[in-house]
Amino acid sequence: MMTDIKKDEIRDIPTLEQQTIKMLELTQVMFRTSFDGLMKNDIPTLDQVLRDDSKITEWYNNLTAATVEISKQKPLDKDKEKIVIWVDIISSIENIGDCCVSLVEQIEYKISEKALFSETAVQEYKDLHSKVEQILKDVTEVIKTGNRTLAQEVLKSDAALDELVDKYRANHIDRSAKGICDEWAKIRYLEMLDITRRIADHCREIVGKLIER
Repeated sequence: MMTDIKKDEIRDIPTLEQQTIKMLELTQVMFRTSFDGLMKNDIPTLDQVLRDDSKITEWYNNLTAATVEISKQKPLDKDKEKIVIWVDIISSIENIGDCCVSLVEQIEYKISEKALFSETAVQEYKDLHSKVEQILKDVTEVIKTGNRTLAQEVLKSDAALDELVDKYRANHIDRSAKGICDEWAKIRYLEMLDITRRIADHCREIVGKLIER
Protein backbone atom coordinates (compact mmCIF):
# COMPACT_ATOMS: atom_id res chain seq x y z
CA MET A 1 0.00 0.00 0.00
CA MET A 2 1.36 3.41 -0.96
CA THR A 3 1.98 5.93 1.81
CA ASP A 4 0.48 9.39 1.46
CA ILE A 5 2.37 12.34 0.01
CA LYS A 6 2.58 15.16 2.56
CA LYS A 7 3.74 18.60 1.48
CA ASP A 8 5.53 19.29 4.79
CA GLU A 9 7.85 16.34 4.11
CA ILE A 10 8.94 17.68 0.71
CA ARG A 11 11.70 20.23 1.30
CA ASP A 12 13.97 19.82 -1.72
CA ILE A 13 13.94 18.88 -5.41
CA PRO A 14 15.20 15.26 -4.99
CA THR A 15 12.36 14.54 -2.56
CA LEU A 16 9.92 16.24 -4.93
CA GLU A 17 11.12 13.93 -7.72
CA GLN A 18 10.73 10.82 -5.55
CA GLN A 19 7.20 11.74 -4.53
CA THR A 20 6.24 12.58 -8.12
CA ILE A 21 7.34 9.08 -9.14
CA LYS A 22 5.03 7.69 -6.45
CA MET A 23 2.13 9.68 -7.93
CA LEU A 24 2.91 8.39 -11.42
CA GLU A 25 3.08 4.81 -10.14
CA LEU A 26 -0.40 5.18 -8.67
CA THR A 27 -1.76 6.16 -12.09
CA GLN A 28 -0.24 2.93 -13.44
CA VAL A 29 -2.22 1.02 -10.82
CA MET A 30 -5.37 2.94 -11.76
CA PHE A 31 -4.90 2.17 -15.46
CA ARG A 32 -4.39 -1.53 -14.75
CA THR A 33 -7.40 -1.62 -12.39
CA SER A 34 -9.64 -0.02 -15.01
CA PHE A 35 -8.68 -2.82 -17.39
CA ASP A 36 -9.32 -5.47 -14.73
CA GLY A 37 -12.76 -3.96 -14.15
CA LEU A 38 -13.47 -4.13 -17.88
CA MET A 39 -12.42 -7.77 -18.12
CA LYS A 40 -14.41 -8.75 -15.02
CA ASN A 41 -17.37 -6.51 -15.89
CA ASP A 42 -17.17 -5.52 -12.24
CA ILE A 43 -18.18 -2.10 -10.90
CA PRO A 44 -16.65 -2.58 -7.39
CA THR A 45 -13.26 -3.10 -9.07
CA LEU A 46 -13.78 0.07 -11.09
CA ASP A 47 -14.75 2.01 -7.97
CA GLN A 48 -11.22 1.47 -6.64
CA VAL A 49 -9.98 3.71 -9.47
CA LEU A 50 -12.24 6.49 -8.21
CA ARG A 51 -10.87 6.09 -4.69
CA ASP A 52 -7.33 6.22 -6.01
CA ASP A 53 -8.17 9.35 -7.97
CA SER A 54 -9.04 11.09 -4.71
CA LYS A 55 -5.45 10.38 -3.65
CA ILE A 56 -4.16 11.72 -6.95
CA THR A 57 -6.03 14.97 -6.39
CA GLU A 58 -4.71 15.25 -2.84
CA TRP A 59 -1.17 14.43 -3.91
CA TYR A 60 -1.36 16.91 -6.78
CA ASN A 61 -2.34 19.66 -4.36
CA ASN A 62 0.40 18.70 -1.90
CA LEU A 63 3.11 18.46 -4.54
CA THR A 64 2.23 21.77 -6.18
CA ALA A 65 2.14 23.43 -2.75
CA ALA A 66 5.56 21.93 -2.03
CA THR A 67 6.99 23.46 -5.22
CA VAL A 68 5.87 26.87 -3.98
CA GLU A 69 7.63 26.33 -0.66
CA ILE A 70 10.81 25.11 -2.35
CA SER A 71 10.75 28.18 -4.59
CA LYS A 72 10.74 30.38 -1.48
CA GLN A 73 14.16 28.96 -0.54
CA LYS A 74 15.76 31.18 -3.23
CA PRO A 75 17.08 28.32 -5.38
CA LEU A 76 19.70 28.75 -8.10
CA ASP A 77 18.43 29.65 -11.57
CA LYS A 78 18.97 26.08 -12.83
CA ASP A 79 16.92 24.77 -9.90
CA LYS A 80 14.17 27.30 -10.61
CA GLU A 81 13.93 25.84 -14.11
CA LYS A 82 13.71 22.32 -12.65
CA ILE A 83 10.88 23.37 -10.36
CA VAL A 84 8.89 24.76 -13.30
CA ILE A 85 9.42 21.51 -15.19
CA TRP A 86 8.25 19.42 -12.23
CA VAL A 87 5.13 21.54 -11.87
CA ASP A 88 4.28 20.71 -15.51
CA ILE A 89 5.05 17.02 -14.99
CA ILE A 90 2.84 16.84 -11.90
CA SER A 91 0.03 18.44 -13.90
CA SER A 92 0.42 15.87 -16.68
CA ILE A 93 0.27 13.04 -14.15
CA GLU A 94 -2.95 14.45 -12.74
CA ASN A 95 -4.31 14.47 -16.30
CA ILE A 96 -3.44 10.77 -16.61
CA GLY A 97 -5.46 10.16 -13.45
CA ASP A 98 -8.37 12.08 -14.97
CA CYS A 99 -8.16 9.88 -18.07
CA CYS A 100 -8.34 6.76 -15.91
CA VAL A 101 -11.51 8.13 -14.32
CA SER A 102 -12.95 8.85 -17.77
CA LEU A 103 -12.17 5.26 -18.78
CA VAL A 104 -14.00 3.97 -15.72
CA GLU A 105 -17.03 6.12 -16.57
CA GLN A 106 -17.20 4.63 -20.08
CA ILE A 107 -16.80 1.07 -18.76
CA GLU A 108 -19.49 1.61 -16.12
CA TYR A 109 -21.82 2.98 -18.82
CA LYS A 110 -21.07 -0.14 -20.86
CA ILE A 111 -21.96 -2.36 -17.91
CA SER A 112 -25.16 -0.49 -17.03
CA GLU A 113 -26.27 -0.47 -20.68
CA LYS A 114 -25.41 -4.18 -21.00
CA ALA A 115 -23.44 -3.31 -24.12
CA LEU A 116 -21.25 -6.13 -25.42
CA PHE A 117 -17.92 -5.89 -27.21
CA SER A 118 -17.02 -8.56 -29.76
CA GLU A 119 -14.07 -10.83 -29.00
CA THR A 120 -12.08 -9.02 -31.69
CA ALA A 121 -12.85 -5.65 -30.09
CA VAL A 122 -11.71 -6.94 -26.70
CA GLN A 123 -8.45 -8.29 -28.14
CA GLU A 124 -7.74 -5.04 -29.96
CA TYR A 125 -8.34 -2.96 -26.86
CA LYS A 126 -6.22 -5.39 -24.85
CA ASP A 127 -3.40 -4.82 -27.33
CA LEU A 128 -3.71 -1.03 -27.11
CA HIS A 129 -3.90 -1.13 -23.32
CA SER A 130 -0.75 -3.26 -23.16
CA LYS A 131 1.20 -0.83 -25.34
CA VAL A 132 0.12 2.22 -23.35
CA GLU A 133 0.79 0.44 -20.07
CA GLN A 134 4.34 -0.17 -21.26
CA ILE A 135 4.70 3.52 -22.15
CA LEU A 136 3.63 4.41 -18.60
CA LYS A 137 6.28 2.05 -17.22
CA ASP A 138 8.89 3.49 -19.57
CA VAL A 139 8.13 7.05 -18.44
CA THR A 140 8.62 6.01 -14.82
CA GLU A 141 11.93 4.42 -15.76
CA VAL A 142 13.02 7.59 -17.57
CA ILE A 143 12.29 9.69 -14.46
CA LYS A 144 14.21 7.26 -12.24
CA THR A 145 17.25 6.75 -14.47
CA GLY A 146 17.38 9.66 -16.91
CA ASN A 147 17.63 7.13 -19.78
CA ARG A 148 17.54 9.44 -22.80
CA THR A 149 17.47 6.56 -25.30
CA LEU A 150 14.30 5.22 -23.69
CA ALA A 151 12.91 8.76 -23.57
CA GLN A 152 13.39 9.09 -27.32
CA GLU A 153 11.64 5.75 -27.87
CA VAL A 154 8.63 7.01 -25.92
CA LEU A 155 8.51 10.19 -27.99
CA LYS A 156 8.83 8.25 -31.25
CA SER A 157 5.94 5.94 -30.31
CA ASP A 158 3.49 8.73 -31.18
CA ALA A 159 2.95 8.00 -34.88
CA ALA A 160 2.70 4.21 -34.50
CA LEU A 161 0.21 4.48 -31.63
CA ASP A 162 -1.95 7.01 -33.48
CA GLU A 163 -1.98 4.71 -36.50
CA LEU A 164 -2.99 1.77 -34.30
CA VAL A 165 -5.84 3.69 -32.64
CA ASP A 166 -7.11 4.91 -36.00
CA LYS A 167 -7.01 1.33 -37.30
CA TYR A 168 -8.92 -0.02 -34.31
CA ARG A 169 -11.47 2.80 -34.56
CA ALA A 170 -12.07 1.97 -38.22
CA ASN A 171 -12.33 -1.74 -37.44
CA HIS A 172 -14.95 -1.14 -34.76
CA ILE A 173 -16.99 1.23 -36.91
CA ASP A 174 -16.98 -1.47 -39.60
CA ARG A 175 -18.10 -4.11 -37.09
CA SER A 176 -20.91 -1.84 -35.95
CA ALA A 177 -22.03 -1.25 -39.55
CA LYS A 178 -22.19 -5.02 -40.03
CA GLY A 179 -24.27 -5.45 -36.87
CA ILE A 180 -21.53 -7.29 -34.98
CA CYS A 181 -21.51 -4.61 -32.26
CA ASP A 182 -24.48 -2.47 -31.26
CA GLU A 183 -24.56 1.34 -31.30
CA TRP A 184 -24.08 1.78 -27.55
CA ALA A 185 -21.08 -0.54 -27.63
CA LYS A 186 -19.62 1.46 -30.51
CA ILE A 187 -19.90 4.75 -28.63
CA ARG A 188 -18.27 3.40 -25.48
CA TYR A 189 -15.53 1.56 -27.32
CA LEU A 190 -14.50 4.52 -29.48
CA GLU A 191 -14.41 6.76 -26.40
CA MET A 192 -12.20 4.22 -24.63
CA LEU A 193 -9.77 4.15 -27.55
CA ASP A 194 -9.49 7.93 -27.58
CA ILE A 195 -9.07 8.21 -23.81
CA THR A 196 -6.35 5.56 -23.83
CA ARG A 197 -4.57 7.44 -26.61
CA ARG A 198 -4.67 10.61 -24.46
CA ILE A 199 -2.88 8.77 -21.66
CA ALA A 200 -0.02 8.09 -24.06
CA ASP A 201 -0.08 11.76 -25.12
CA HIS A 202 0.34 12.87 -21.50
CA CYS A 203 3.20 10.39 -21.11
CA ARG A 204 4.99 12.02 -24.02
CA GLU A 205 4.39 15.44 -22.46
CA ILE A 206 6.19 14.23 -19.35
CA VAL A 207 9.12 12.83 -21.29
CA GLY A 208 9.37 16.01 -23.35
CA LYS A 209 9.72 18.01 -20.13
CA LEU A 210 12.28 15.57 -18.71
CA ILE A 211 14.48 15.99 -21.76
CA GLU A 212 14.52 19.75 -21.08
CA ARG A 213 16.19 19.21 -17.71
